[in-house]
Amino acid sequence: MSFLRKILGGTKSAPAVDPATDPNLIVPSDDPGPAVGRLADALLASLSEHAGVRPIPIPPWYRTPSARNFPDYLLRLEQQLAVACARPDTQRGILSGEHEVLDGILRLCAMEPANETLRMVLIETLRQMKQVRPDILPEYREGIALLQREHPLAGDVGRLVADAIDVELVG
Repeated sequence: MSFLRKILGGTKSAPAVDPATDPNLIVPSDDPGPAVGRLADALLASLSEHAGVRPIPIPPWYRTPSARNFPDYLLRLEQQLAVACARPDTQRGILSGEHEVLDGILRLCAMEPANETLRMVLIETLRQMKQVRPDILPEYREGIALLQREHPLAGDVGRLVADAIDVELVG
């Protein structure tokens, strides 16, 4: 059985689809989470088996957004990567849509206000945007303060998030 066939699963009545031979493979855009999860699990298993990579345990606070918000979460991760790859010492214009990046992750945090993972993505996006476009961060102080005030996170993660937001927006 091919690696991708193992990833995509299947049953006796509905065999797995092999993307190498089936050009019609489609991961449902309304709920890509299960297929992405199987891919991640299979990749980790393969890295462990063939490269001796030991997976680290997932923190108890880590959880992906709901299926409804998962496609938006993937977009926000892609945008975070774009911000991380933008260099402040290069010509302006390399990164575009900076406001949409921050608006989008803030909106996603508001849609799932108890999700610590999304707040971590927000913090990292703020940290990276501070390197590239620090001039736009003041525009987000009020919205982020409202999120933190109305939906504070509890425990150690909550304190870490609050401190990191203070550093990125104030310090």
